[in-house]
This record gives sequence, structure tokens and C-alpha cells, in this order.
Amino acid sequence: MSWKNFFNNYKYRLKNFFLNKDPENITKILISANIGAYFSWKVVPGFMRDHFVMSEQNTIRKSRYYTILTSSISHPDFIPMFFNSITLWFFASPVIYSIGPMGILSLYFSGTIFNFLGLYSRYKYNNPYGSIPITVGANASVSAIMSYFIIQNPWQPIFLMFIPMPAVILGLVMLYLGDNGRENTYFYGGLGGAFVYLIKAIAK
Repeated sequence: MSWKNFFNNYKYRLKNFFLNKDPENITKILISANIGAYFSWKVVPGFMRDHFVMSEQNTIRKSRYYTILTSSISHPDFIPMFFNSITLWFFASPVIYSIGPMGILSLYFSGTIFNFLGLYSRYKYNNPYGSIPITVGANASVSAIMSYFIIQNPWQPIFLMFIPMPAVILGLVMLYLGDNGRENTYFYGGLGGAFVYLIKAIAK
């Protein structure tokens, strides 16, 4: 067997295991990546600051544009990592069966991309000489998946602060936070989820 055939066969088996055998494996991979990045902050904080933080200095001035994506799994603190992982598990599980494993990846990374574009546009509009804030964590990515879920299942009962309510109420809360200039990460991430939903609807 040639090396090319060997690697093609290995790539096929790897893809089959992670994406096809159990669709929810991709959610487990994303959660594992978030957990792994959290522990990496404890071991190699300098490396993580350089390659897993989205900021004006890091992303734009040093041309590390990949940090737009890597920052979405980066949590220096345990509590944000824990709650984002739990939320990701609960919202990604029902969505993955309608959009597929690659769809979940598209949602996840669309959230952080829209967050970057939103923050950059907002801060540069308000102050052309200012800098976008330092951003880490999966807030925007998780918001994209939540947004997709809400659009798809607006009347599905969910719990917000242990209070049962239709999913659409959570969507209105995300819009309110964005409109009032607070927690814009959730708002911009939610736009990413809505964009993916729109593309999927058009493609049907």
C-alpha cells in the first residue's frame, strides 16, 4: 500500500469515526477542545496569549487571523468554560440531527467570525483610533448554535435561570442585550447562527 493510499484510508476512517458513526461525536470533540485549551492556559499561558486570544494587537497588527477561530475554544477561567460546555451540549444535541456534524462546525465558527466582524465594526465606528476588546471563550459560538435552535424551534420549552419558557423568549433577551450595547458577544454570535439558518433555508 502506498503512503498516499494509507493516509487516504486513515483520513476516511478518522472522518467516519468522528462524524458518521455518532453525529454527537463532533460536539464531544468541541467540548474536549474547550477543556484542553483551559488546561493549556495553566501550562503554557504565554503560548495561549499569542495564539488563542482575539484582539487588535494579536489578530490584526500581528496578522494572526487564525485567532478569530482559536479564541472560540479558549477559556482561561473554569466557570465560563464549564457553563459554555454545558450549554453547548444541550443545544447542539438537538440541532445536530437537522444540520449534521459539519453544520455544527459551521455554526460554531460562524459565531466567532460574526463576533469579530461585529466588534470590529462597532468599535472602529465609535472610535476609528480605538482597539477592539480582548476576546476569548465560546460565548459567541454557543450563541450561534442557540440562535439556530431558537429559530428552528421557537416554541420549544427551555429553562432560563431555572424558569421554563418558550425558546423565543431567550432570543428576545439576546436581541435586548445587543440593542442596549451590553454583552454584544452574544448578539453578534446569534447573528452568525441566524445567517447559517438563512443559508440553509435558501439552499433547500
